[in-house]
Formats: sequence, structure tokens, C-alpha cells
Amino acid sequence: MNSIKVFTVAPRDQLKSIRPSENTQQKNSKGQEQMPPTAVSERDNKQQQLEGLFSWRGTVISLSLLLILFVTYSWIERETRESYRWVSHTHQLQVALKKGLSTMQDAETGQRGFLLTSQEQYLEPFEFAIKEIDKPVSLVRRLTLDNPTQQQALTKVEALIAEKVSELRETVSLWRNQDPKAALKLVNSNHGKEVMDQLRKIIKTMEIEESTLLDQRKLETKNHRRIGSIIEVISLFVLSAIGIYVIYNLRNQTRLLSQRVEDGKASLIISRDKAEAANRAKSAFLSAMSHELRTPLNAILGFGQMLEGTPEAPLNEHQEACVQHIVKGGHTLTNLVDKILLFSDISDGTTSIVAFDVAIKEMSDECLEAARNNADRHDIKLITEFPDEGLPQIRIDPEHGKEVLMTFLSNAVLYNQPGGEIRVGASLENNDRVRISVSDTGRGIPVDRYAEVFLPFHRLDMENSPISGSGVGLAIAKALTELMGGQIGFESKEGIGTTFWMDYPIIHKG
Repeated sequence: MNSIKVFTVAPRDQLKSIRPSENTQQKNSKGQEQMPPTAVSERDNKQQQLEGLFSWRGTVISLSLLLILFVTYSWIERETRESYRWVSHTHQLQVALKKGLSTMQDAETGQRGFLLTSQEQYLEPFEFAIKEIDKPVSLVRRLTLDNPTQQQALTKVEALIAEKVSELRETVSLWRNQDPKAALKLVNSNHGKEVMDQLRKIIKTMEIEESTLLDQRKLETKNHRRIGSIIEVISLFVLSAIGIYVIYNLRNQTRLLSQRVEDGKASLIISRDKAEAANRAKSAFLSAMSHELRTPLNAILGFGQMLEGTPEAPLNEHQEACVQHIVKGGHTLTNLVDKILLFSDISDGTTSIVAFDVAIKEMSDECLEAARNNADRHDIKLITEFPDEGLPQIRIDPEHGKEVLMTFLSNAVLYNQPGGEIRVGASLENNDRVRISVSDTGRGIPVDRYAEVFLPFHRLDMENSPISGSGVGLAIAKALTELMGGQIGFESKEGIGTTFWMDYPIIHKG
């Protein structure tokens, strides 16, 4: 392994300590003495209440005016759409009237062509016009349902059309029956012309009526727009005035808030100093306790090991068992002290990280060899699952990396079932990360306890489990993994087992 870099995670709270002066009053940035942190003048409170009242009323008025503007725009838009609808309505009606008149003229033209030539082909446009005349008439009837005057005029139009169609059909019939004199007499009577003249006159009157109505509606729309514009101008003016007031009020509010912030600085400084002092006291206590505990622990372990290895004065079976319990307890307590100190250093941000390029398989083999005896004592089978082609290296602190992996392995042994299995493997994730995982065949973790897994000094089912431990191992593992730029997590199913994993970015060779 080649050493890449050495760095130390600095304490998280590196802010310059600002302690209050011996005087009870603090000074702001301008050197002015401030009120005590809890003191706020009655005048400021009243001013704030008054400004808050005006601000509330201004907000209500502003919202009301915005509502008025919205309603005004909606009304104008509706009137505009209505105006366009009536324009389209008038256009359709005028086209239909002209179409009806044109159709009757086509019928008359076809009739006259037949009378002049006696050729049946001239009757084709005649018959077509007779069939099509009902379409424009029906459309006009539908478009004028809201206008009784137009409906009455249309009734006259329908009667004239019927009369004209009857006159045309009669002349054609007389001509076909070899009575041209009678047919010409009917044509020359000018009755058909009079009917057409009346028809043109009534249709022209209906068109004028529609145009007049359209002009009236356009005038109404124009008036509506004028009223809407006046309302908009007034509303915008009032909104501008309120906006100016709100800005002024916000400035006052900002001033009051700034004053409150200045008044609260002393309290915040004191609280911070107390927290820093408590943190320093905690670190000092843990450091002192570690030294105080290590001395008697070393003595206990030393004398215990001496008793184990004294052939001149061999121990009986009971004494030997007692000595073994003493040594085992000493090692357990020493490990606990080391973990607590390590967790304290991590919490303080003073943990040193020495990064190397690490081969996953090599690091895992070391940890597996160290955990194998413990697994054998519990009749646990260790299984490795590493890819044949190997994996890219990762850049971590190897000692801390092994600490995390050993934590996974120790828990997998402790919380496994007798005769169970532990699978240790590694895989490439998304071509940019390497995942190291440890899976057991234990009873798993309940879903409702997932959030507690990485809490320090917290063991799941501690009250019902004969397994001893401090509950700080996984918390340390999580903190160390994140300090080294990795991620940690787990997957668990009750009755099946649990898999803990850690991900690290791979090293990209340039």
C-alpha cells in the first residue's frame, strides 16, 4: 500500500470564542451599550403591535384590491369574448341570408334556362337549389331564436320562398306538359319578380337589424373597457401607495428585528461558551478517566496473565477459571475504554485520518483471519464471496477501515444463530463505488427499530438479550466511514438475517 495523504479532521467548532466582558451590559458593533438580553422596551412592543395592525390591514386591503383587479380582468375578458361571439354570430347570419337569396336566384336562373332551351340539363341547378334552400333558412332560424323581430321576418321569408318555389315548379310543369303559352303567361305576369323583390327587401332589413345590434354591442363593450381601465388605474394607484407603506413598515420591522438580534447576542455568546466549556470538560473527563482506568486495568491484566503462566505455583481448576474470567473482563473493559475514547475523538473532530490506496481483498482477509476464532467458538461458518477478476482499489485509512469491518463481523457473530453463516463479499456499484458487505443469518432487525441502529450507546433489545456490549460500535463505524468519504447502511428481514455494508469511491487512475 502506498501512502497518499495525511490529514486531520479539525474540530467542528472553530469559531473564535467571544466571551462577555466583566460588565453585565454588552456592546454592539458600534460600541453602544445594549439592554440585557431579556429586556425589550414597552415602547418597542407597542410600536410593533401598531405596525403589525397596520400591516395586517394593509395586507387585507391589498388582497381585496387584487381580487377586484382579478374580477375586473375576468369581466373584461368575458365581455370581449362575448363581443367576438356576437361578431361571429352576425357574420354567420349575414352569410346565411345571402346564401338563401343566392340559392333562390340559382333556382330562378335554372328555370329560365329550361324555358328558353327546353333542355333538361338546365333543371339540374334548379332542382339542386330547391333542395338546398332549407339549409340557410334553418341556420337563420337557429341564429335568431333570441330575437322575436328577426323570427317574424324569417317567417315572411319562408312564406315568400315557398311561394316562389311553387311559381317556379308550376312554370316548369306547364312547359313539360306542352303548354308554353300558359307558362310564359305566368312568367310575364311579374308575380315571381314581385316575390323576389319582397324577399330581397326583407333579407336586407334583417341584415340591417343585425348590423345595428352589433354596433350597439360594440359600444357596450367599449364602455365596459373604459370602466375597467378606470378601475385598473385606481387599483394600481392604491396598490402602489400600499406598497410604499409596506416597504416603510418592513424597514421598521427590520430595524426592530436587528435590535432584537443585537439584544440576543450576549445570550447566544454565553450559551455558546457554556456549550464549549461543557464539551471541553467532557473531553478532559474522558481523557482523565482513560488514564485513570488504564493503570488499574493494566495491573489487573498483568497480574492475571502472571497467574495464568506461573508453572512454579500451578492453579487448581477453580482458580484457573477465575483468573480466565478476570483476564477476559479486563480485555473487555479495555476495549470499551478504547471505543469510548475513539467515539469522543470523532465527536470532537480530532480524529486523524491517514489515507492509503487499499486492496479490498487484502484488507478483508486480515479481518476474516482475526474473526475466525470467534466464529468457530460460536459454530458460525464464514463464507467469502469476492469476484474472480478483482476490484479497483479504494483510498481510505486502513486501520479505520478494518475497525469498521471488524465491527460488522463481531456483530454478525454475536447476533447470529448457532450453526449459522456469515457471508463477506465485495462488489462494484455503478462503476464508481466498491461495496463491502457482511451478511448474517440471525433473527434480523424489526422495521420499527431501523432508526435506532446507528445511535450511540444504544443496543436493540438490550433488556431481553444476554449479549453484552456498549452499543457504540456501529455509531463509531458510521462516523469513521463518513470521515473517510464513504457511506454506510444495512438491509434486514426479520427471521432471515441482516446485511451491513459500506461504500467507498474507487480510485480513478489518471
